[in-house]
Amino acid sequence: MEFDDIIPEEDLQAYRKEKHGQLMGFGKRPCLMAIDLTYAFVDPSFALTSGAMASQAVEKIKGLLDKARGKEMPIIYIKGISETNNPAD
Repeated sequence: MEFDDIIPEEDLQAYRKEKHGQLMGFGKRPCLMAIDLTYAFVDPSFALTSGAMASQAVEKIKGLLDKARGKEMPIIYIKGISETNNPAD
């Protein structure tokens, strides 16, 4: 495991016992969770933007969302809320 030298052995044993890090499949009712999809990461007018890489990511995310919708899979959007309603917050 790549974090063996950081994570205490006791914790690693607990992770192995619970089968963390192993393939588990998608279950009976999978969903797509869209986390931190904000204009601040893709719009060049924001300091947090990732530039050209962001544009490529947006296209990949759009394709993933389209596939999920095509399979009538629930999509859960996780979004933060700020007092200023600024997407960069």
